[in-house]
Amino acid sequence: MKHKLIKEDFELLPSVGAVINTKTGDTFPLMADGSIGWDEPENIVDMSNDSFSSQEWFDSLHSLDLYVVGKVLKKLKG
Repeated sequence: MKHKLIKEDFELLPSVGAVINTKTGDTFPLMADGSIGWDEPENIVDMSNDSFSSQEWFDSLHSLDLYVVGKVLKKLKG
């Protein structure tokens, strides 16, 4: 699948080794070679609704990354 990368729609979340699409809430892992795992998306809203499976990920967020994730969640959840 081709992805149109719009740089302004993505934020790096280095504390969890991921990037987040700030428009859709999809997160993608950073791979060992520095590429983005486009085929492994996880949506931040789904993750927040499944705290049992995602709690460790949220707990690992640095405060700066947590701010970005919180902003995206607030926008998407309304």
